[in-house]
Amino acid sequence: MGAPAAGVFMQGGAGRVFAVYHAPRAGAAPIGQLLVVPPFVEEMNKSRRMLALLARAAAGRGVGTMLLDLHGTGESDGDFADARWEIWKQDTVAALNWLRERTGGWVGMLGVRLGALLALDVARDRTPGVTPIFLWQPVLNGATVVTQFLRMRMVSSLTRGGSGATERTDDLRAVLASGRSVEVGGYELHPQLARDIDALRLENLASVHAAPIQWFELGSAPGRGVAPGSRRAIETLRQHGIEVRETIAEGPPFWSAVEIAEAPALIDATCAFFESA
Repeated sequence: MGAPAAGVFMQGGAGRVFAVYHAPRAGAAPIGQLLVVPPFVEEMNKSRRMLALLARAAAGRGVGTMLLDLHGTGESDGDFADARWEIWKQDTVAALNWLRERTGGWVGMLGVRLGALLALDVARDRTPGVTPIFLWQPVLNGATVVTQFLRMRMVSSLTRGGSGATERTDDLRAVLASGRSVEVGGYELHPQLARDIDALRLENLASVHAAPIQWFELGSAPGRGVAPGSRRAIETLRQHGIEVRETIAEGPPFWSAVEIAEAPALIDATCAFFESA
C-alpha cells in the first residue's frame, strides 16, 4: 500500500499552488514520480474521480503521483479571472521541481485533455529531460477548447429560459477581442488566457520535443484506432522524428459525462507502461 495522500503547498507563478501527493508504496524503491497536469474547468471537475483512482493505482505500482491545482483553481491561490497560461506553466515547473526532490526514478508528466498541451509546452521550453510523457485524450487545437467553453454560456442561458439562442460564440469572442472578460458558469475567462489557448496546436508544441509520447484514447469498439484528427497529429509528430506509441482503452468519456464516470481500463493501460518508462 502507498502512504496516505498528503496536501502540499508550493510557490507557483503567482502565489501558492496546492497539490495532493500520493507517495509510492511503502517498502519498495520508487520507479518514478508523475505529475498529472489537469484538464480545463468543468472537465477537471468531471475528471477528479478518475485522477484520484489513477494516483492511488500509480502509487501502488511504485510511482509517486501529484495531482495539481493550477493557479486560480481548486485550493490554489487566486481566482480564475487571474489565471494565465504563462502562470500555469510556471506552476507546472514548480511542481516538477518539487517532485525532483523526491528520491528515485524518472520524473514524467501525464497531461489530460487541455493539460496535454500544457505538459508539452512545459516540456518543450522549460524543463528538458522530463520523460516519460503520457497524454490522455489530448486536445489537438486550443481554439476548440475556447469555443466549447463559450458554448457552455449559451446552453446555460437557454436552460434558464434566457437569450442564449442569439448569443453566438462569435459575439462572445468579439467581447474577448475587445479586451473584456467573459463569464461562463462561474468562471471569468480573461482575454489573455483565451488568446493564449486559442493559439495552441499540439503538433507545434511537440515539434521540438524529443522524448517518446504515450498517447491514450478511449473507445468502445474492439480494434478501433485513434480518431482521424488524432491520427493526422500523430503522423505529423512522427514526421518530426518523435516516437508516439498509441493505446486505445475501453471506457466512457469521463471528462464530459453527465454523471461521474470511470474508465478502469485506461488506468490499467497507463500503469502497465510505468516499469518500462
